[in-house]
Amino acid sequence: MTPDKFIATWKNNPLTERAGAQAHFDDLCDLLGVEKPRDPENYCFERGARKAGGGDGWADVWKRGCFGWENKKPGRDLDAALKQLTDYALHLDNPPLLVVSDRERIIIHTAFTGYPDQPREILRSGPGKLNKPLGGKSATSKAL
Repeated sequence: MTPDKFIATWKNNPLTERAGAQAHFDDLCDLLGVEKPRDPENYCFERGARKAGGGDGWADVWKRGCFGWENKKPGRDLDAALKQLTDYALHLDNPPLLVVSDRERIIIHTAFTGYPDQPREILRSGPGKLNKPLGGKSATSKAL
């Protein structure tokens, strides 16, 4: 998967959240040259977990000891997605990275003990740089 093909596939893609989440993540794995989630005990789609306030939830993608990932349809509230993910993060073995995405952008939140969250945002397209904290005047992004 080339960056141009990834962008062409996902730019203005009309798929719903459910229909697009796994295909988008698989394409992202192909783009990055990393393994896809296929191990239900360590790295998978739809990892079930109890919510902190009761009930069940599912992380859209989960990799043990690495991250929990919540996908939303483009334009959705990613703060709400982060809240949803944090509601069951403890039951996902408290991953150090909490990632939310709406296929237009990916926001990576750090969950390191004793350190404040320093979110990083990656845009599917647009100018900027990666590795700047979100919020405030220094927030910039890198195009995919």
